[in-house]
Amino acid sequence: MRARNIAKIPLALAVLGLAGVIVLQPVTAQVNTYTVVELGALTEEGVGIARDINNSGHVVGKSGGETGTDTRAVLWTTRGKENLGTLLSGDYSGAFAINNSGEVVGTSNTDTALRAFRWTRRDGLQDLGTLFEDNGSEAFGINNGGKAVGTSSGSTGIRAVLWKPDGTITNLVTLPGGEVRDLPLVVAAHDDGVDLDGVESDALRRA
Repeated sequence: MRARNIAKIPLALAVLGLAGVIVLQPVTAQVNTYTVVELGALTEEGVGIARDINNSGHVVGKSGGETGTDTRAVLWTTRGKENLGTLLSGDYSGAFAINNSGEVVGTSNTDTALRAFRWTRRDGLQDLGTLFEDNGSEAFGINNGGKAVGTSSGSTGIRAVLWKPDGTITNLVTLPGGEVRDLPLVVAAHDDGVDLDGVESDALRRA
């Protein structure tokens, strides 16, 4: 890993109009210093994309070839990078979120469709399943209680769903039709429950 320090110094300017003259005065600002760490990829020629980070500094995302080939969900920790693998018969996976317990959620393909997964150190990659009669799903967030959120899709459309730690899946609300990749911006998980941006529902607050 390569690291470098970056000093970010914001500059505030006071603009005064005096008889048609503009005077610019710099305002003293606090200097914040950050360390940027290159996480690397699974292969020397590959690329990596980071999606989320937990309080321990563990990062998840995906890594693969420049054209997207052989892409796998990745966990970066102080011990290095770890290939989280794929579901059975899959050749693609990507991680979207990690909680403070180290549980990871994301998406992997199979021989039939994209499926949401949960990964833990003990159990590895597990298919989270879909709603009845659906064949596809994706997971985009997980809170510290182990509740994951995402979407389930099929011939009747795309629905926001909640997966609980016991394996049950709940249909939260039916979303308008659209491409699944647009939905991570809508669905979120919090420690006190889950919500959907712009949706008011007692059922969601109790989920």
